[in-house]
Amino acid sequence: MLDCKNDNCYYALYKKTDDAILDVLIEPQAETVKSTLSIIDTYIEDSNETGNLYFTGDATTKYKNDIEKTIPYAHFSNEKHIILNSYYLGLCGLELYNSGIEFETPDRQINNILPLYLKKPQAQRQLEEKEDIIHF
Repeated sequence: MLDCKNDNCYYALYKKTDDAILDVLIEPQAETVKSTLSIIDTYIEDSNETGNLYFTGDATTKYKNDIEKTIPYAHFSNEKHIILNSYYLGLCGLELYNSGIEFETPDRQINNILPLYLKKPQAQRQLEEKEDIIHF
């Protein structure tokens, strides 16, 4: 979970396979923290995976009490791994780039990479709401 202010977060849910690969269970998305915890709790309860749910990211520290209240079987990554945030994610990308790995392939062209905006910026949402009011 990455904190994106105003009680919102970016989150995704992954399952680690036997060969240490992460399968995506819930695609990355932006939600309120309350909604996120409800979605994760429901998903985990329905799949009977309650024993192995680990939270990581800067939002888990900020919302630890809320997580523990909503998902009592939650575990938390240790201090070393909980620092996941956009800054460290960028550093990982830079490290990968500097390692010399071939990024430019026919199906993945580095100049065409765009950020994945999971939610419209608040200013844009407010403008659209205002425009909807004016059109009526």
